[in-house]
Amino acid sequence: MLTSTNSYYGTATLVAGTNLVQGSACNSNVVIFLSRKSSNNVPGHLSYAVTNNTNFIIISSTNADVGAVNWMIIKTQ
Repeated sequence: MLTSTNSYYGTATLVAGTNLVQGSACNSNVVIFLSRKSSNNVPGHLSYAVTNNTNFIIISSTNADVGAVNWMIIKTQ
């Protein structure tokens, strides 16, 4: 769930181990913190990949992961 297009925090629910988060606040000058809000019986390790000024994707190491993930964007510059 996004609070706005340029949101700096929110919660995403993984589907088949991923979730695409839209928002132009994403670029190469950000750090994204991820933490589990809820997990299921197969939680994996979390990572992310950023597409400049478009979105970022949260990726679990387990395809069966359908847990909820809190995220927060910090601009580094």
